[in-house]
Amino acid sequence: MLDNVKYGKWLRKLLLRLNGPTPERGNYIYPAESLCALIGYSIGLGNLWRFPYFCHRHGGGTFLIPYVVCLVILGVPLCLLDQALGQYVSLGPTHLYTFMCPLLSGVGWGMALILLMVTIYYNILLGWVIIYIVQSFYSTPHWSHCYDKTNGSRLVDCITHNITQADEAAKTFFEQEVLGGMWEDPTQHRLNWWLVGSAGCAWFLIAAVLAVGIKNRGKILYFTVIYPYIILVFLIMINKTLHNTSEEGKGWLHLEMTPNLTHLANFTVWTDAAGQMFYSLGVGLGGITTISSYNTFNHNFIRDGFLLCLLDMVTSLLCGYYFISLTETQAASNLFRVSSAFLSVLDTQPWSSLFFLMVFVLGFNSQLMMVESVTTILFDQFKQLRRWHLGVVGVICGVLFLLGLPMCIAGKTGLQVFDLMDHYILRYSIFILTLFQLIIAGYIYGFDNMMRWVRKEMQQWVPAPLYYYLYITWRYITPLFLVVLLVFTLCTDNWSKELEEGSTSFAVGHVIAIFPSLLLPMFALYFCLTRGDKSVKDLMKADPSNFCPEFRRIIRDPVRRPVYGLDNKEETSV
Repeated sequence: MLDNVKYGKWLRKLLLRLNGPTPERGNYIYPAESLCALIGYSIGLGNLWRFPYFCHRHGGGTFLIPYVVCLVILGVPLCLLDQALGQYVSLGPTHLYTFMCPLLSGVGWGMALILLMVTIYYNILLGWVIIYIVQSFYSTPHWSHCYDKTNGSRLVDCITHNITQADEAAKTFFEQEVLGGMWEDPTQHRLNWWLVGSAGCAWFLIAAVLAVGIKNRGKILYFTVIYPYIILVFLIMINKTLHNTSEEGKGWLHLEMTPNLTHLANFTVWTDAAGQMFYSLGVGLGGITTISSYNTFNHNFIRDGFLLCLLDMVTSLLCGYYFISLTETQAASNLFRVSSAFLSVLDTQPWSSLFFLMVFVLGFNSQLMMVESVTTILFDQFKQLRRWHLGVVGVICGVLFLLGLPMCIAGKTGLQVFDLMDHYILRYSIFILTLFQLIIAGYIYGFDNMMRWVRKEMQQWVPAPLYYYLYITWRYITPLFLVVLLVFTLCTDNWSKELEEGSTSFAVGHVIAIFPSLLLPMFALYFCLTRGDKSVKDLMKADPSNFCPEFRRIIRDPVRRPVYGLDNKEETSV
C-alpha cells in the first residue's frame, strides 16, 4: 500500500512536469548579483594572459594608449548597448535581433555561434589549469624538476634553483606533461588522457553550478569574483618584495608607463588593442546581453556598465604589473610557464595552490557565463525544456566536451587545433556582426526610439553628456572604427604565408573566421523567401508584439493547460 502511495506521488510529479505550466525564466534577486555576473563573464584569462603579452609585445606604455582609446570608443558604447537591449526585452541575442529587425536576425545567431566556439576551446584552458592545481599539492611539483633535453623525461633527483633553470623546466613541463609530449608522432593522434579527464572535470563543475539555477548562483559568484583580487594583490606584494633590489624590479614601471609614440603608427597595435577589448570585456558576443536579460526591468544598467569597464581596465593593469615585473623575458611567454617558474623560485607550496586556484576561478567565471548564454538561447527557443533544466544542461555540457576532444590530442596536434581556434574565432566576423548591431540600433530601429524607452520606460538617468556620447559613438565613431579595423585586417593578412604553413589549417581557420558572418545573408534570404505578404521594408521593422518588455509578452500568453485535474501544487502529505 505504501509503495502504491509512493509511486502515485512520483507519477503526479511527473505529470506535473510534463503538463504543468512552463517554469518562469527567473531574475537575479539582488542588483549586486547582476554586477558580479558581468564581472565574472568579462574579467577572466583575457586580462590575466593576453593583456600582459600585448603590453610586452608593443612596448608596455605604447599599448596602453590604443587600449584606453578602444575602451572609450568600442568597449563602453557596445557594453551599454548590449545591456540596454538585453534588459529591455529579457531575451538572449538570437531572439532579440529577430524581433528587433527580422531581416538582420543573423546578427544574434552569428554572435551565438562565435560564443559557442569560444566555450569549446576556452574549457581546454581550464583543463590545463586543473593539471597545475593537482601538481601544486605535491611537495615538489613536477615543474620544479629538471628535464632531460634530449627526450624530455623528468629527472626526479634534480631540482631547479634559479630563474633560468626554473623557466626552462616550466617550459618543458608544459610541453611534456600538460600537452602530453611534443615528441609525439603527429600521425598517431593519441589522446592525452590527463587532459581529457581535467577538461571533463571542468565541464562537470560547470554543469553542477548551472544546475542550481539563476536564483542560487549569485551566492557562488560573490566568492568567485572577490577571491582572485585578494590573491593577485598578495602576489604583487610578494613579487615586489623579491624584486625590489633587482634591475628588473626597478625597471618595470619604465617599461609599463613610458610609451614610444612612434609605435602608434603601426596599425597592428590598434588591431591588437581592439581584439583585446573584444576578448577581455566580451562585448559583441551576446554574453552581456544574456546576463542583462536576467535583470529586473528598472535595474541601473548604466552604472553597472561603467563600473564593469573601469574594473576591467584596472584588472588588466594589475595583471600587466604582475607579469611584466617578473622578468622582461618571461613576460613574452605564456601564463603557465611564467607563473610556474616564478612559483618554483618562490618555493612556497600554499601559494602555488592559491595562485592556480585563482587562475581557475577567473576562467571558470567566464566559462560559466558563456555556457549560461548558450543554454539561455535554447531555453528561450524551446520553453518546454525549462522543465528538464538539469538534463538539458548536462547534455549541452557533454556535447561541448566531446567537441573539444581534438584539442586533447597529445603533442603538437592538439596544440595546433587549439591555436587555430584561438587565432581565427575573433578575426573577421566579430567586426562585421558588431557593425550591423550598431546599424540596427542606431539607424534601422533608431537611436531616439531606444533613448525614449531607456529614459521613460526603464527610468534610467541619462544626462546630456552621456546622451551625446552614445549618439556620436553608436551612429558614427564606433561603426567607422570597426570598418577601418576590418579593412586593415583584410588588407594586411598574409594569406600566402598562411597557405605555406598548411592548406588544411588555412581553410578550416577561415571557415571559423568567416562562417558566423555568413549567417547574416543566410537568415536574410530565409526571411525574404518566407515573408508572405510582408514587404522587405516590413522585415526591417521591429515586431512590437515581441520586441517589448517581458511582462507585456506574458500578458498575451494563452491560458495554461490544466494538469489532469491537478491544481499545479504538489501535495505536502498523502
